[in-house]
Amino acid sequence: MTPASRPWTRAIQVRETQNAALTAEIARLKRLQFAARTKRMDPDPRQLFEQTLAADIAAVERSWRP
Repeated sequence: MTPASRPWTRAIQVRETQNAALTAEIARLKRLQFAARTKRMDPDPRQLFEQTLAADIAAVERSWRP
């Protein structure tokens, strides 16, 4: 690599890093923009889910104890 090409190499690396960061930010913003906003659980199924989850956690904890 010649001394004259080093600044260009560094500039390209900086641009590629910026491009990757901006691409990730665009993807994040698209997810926010187009994400479903109405996916809310009704209270009854949610309570059942939480009870089942608590029972599952308790079962796993019991199986880990010697």
